[in-house]
Amino acid sequence: MTIEDILTRLPSKADLLNAAGLDNRHTFNGDLLTAIGIFGAGMMLGAGLALLFAPKPGEELRQEIAEKFNEVNRRFSSEGPEQSSSRPLA
Repeated sequence: MTIEDILTRLPSKADLLNAAGLDNRHTFNGDLLTAIGIFGAGMMLGAGLALLFAPKPGEELRQEIAEKFNEVNRRFSSEGPEQSSSRPLA
């Protein structure tokens, strides 16, 4: 018996759902979440490639990213959760 034989004998997703009494349906929300997830992964990949091919040297770029991260971190830590929720969005 080979691995291919074992894999062909495994039940499919539809078989498992039917055995559990569930239906394999596509919903708008499920499809929307999938699309948003793929879009988010693409954005992260694009941001990573942008950093990789940035015209600045690596050390300078890492220093700027660290400064921006620290600035955002200070901003969120100085605002309490009660202050940031009551503040109107601009």
